[in-house]
Amino acid sequence: GLTAGDLRLGRTYSVVTTLFVADGGDGFAMFKDGAKKEHIYDEIDLNIVAKYLEKTSPIYPGEEGRIVISKVKG
Repeated sequence: GLTAGDLRLGRTYSVVTTLFVADGGDGFAMFKDGAKKEHIYDEIDLNIVAKYLEKTSPIYPGEEGRIVISKVKG
């Protein structure tokens, strides 16, 4: 898959997101201002994700190293 280091300015990328985020919710103005909304579904996003997981199961998540637990001195 792509990593942030693989992304290039000026290229177009396809993303899937909720309508809330696509409309700029939570400060995601880059989607609102530059998004080309090609497929908008009337179905609740949770149901769409559930159907996808049913089709692609089982899912075996790998360790990505994005969460690091450290001891806090205190």
